[in-house]
Amino acid sequence: MIIKKGNVYCSLSNEREQAMIKDSLKYKKEIYKPGRFAMNKSIVDCSMISRKRFLTGLLERVNQYCENMNIPIEIESEINELPQKLSPNLKDIQLREDQIECLEKVHIHKRGIIKFPTGTGKTVIAGGICSMYRESRILFLCHTIDLLTQTYDEFCSWGLNAFILGGGKSISFSDIDLPCVVVATIQTIKNLDSELFKNFDIVIVDEAHHVTDGSVYSQFLEELNCPIRIGLTATPPKNAHAALIVEGYFGPVVFQSTRPRGA
Repeated sequence: MIIKKGNVYCSLSNEREQAMIKDSLKYKKEIYKPGRFAMNKSIVDCSMISRKRFLTGLLERVNQYCENMNIPIEIESEINELPQKLSPNLKDIQLREDQIECLEKVHIHKRGIIKFPTGTGKTVIAGGICSMYRESRILFLCHTIDLLTQTYDEFCSWGLNAFILGGGKSISFSDIDLPCVVVATIQTIKNLDSELFKNFDIVIVDEAHHVTDGSVYSQFLEELNCPIRIGLTATPPKNAHAALIVEGYFGPVVFQSTRPRGA
């Protein structure tokens, strides 16, 4: 079996191969149908594999399944060339040991979910990623104006070449200095020409649990062609389908902090 690995989707050659691995990405779904007196609920098996493809973040799960089931596979990568890594360095910030470990995991895996409790330094992690890849075009996405302005101000204070997009502020992509970090709200950026974002190297999404099936986030992430995709969250989804969606767009959890909130 040959799996072609892309930035957003992995693809299979035929329906037979899809049938061979569909159980690797199976989840339960509640179906409601009208009955004589009330709606009747039933549970059906569904799979994240459709039309001979699945989200690339799920590849590690599929690979493990194939190994367990003795299904030989070959992965042909169509991923863009990855940006070069530098040592993380933020002005006036002394990274903790757990933050340094987390940044190393990001470099190793290139995509995945980072779970940090609220108040334990998620923004520092995002800034650290940006500082590791200073020669890259990076997009940081959030969903509120408060997060937008706070993150932009901190990125600038740490010496990053940051630009803000949202909250009434706009930029001209033809005028900004590259490489850079664009800090944007999903509400603003979704309305812009998708061609502007084809060449981003890295996307970082704050509160990644907001990425749900058919959401503005998921639609936008499918337009991006960047190879490095990181989701930050304090509360990963517990629902099986929702968890697979988040994993599909970013990858599995690659680092989980045990630091108490506010510590």
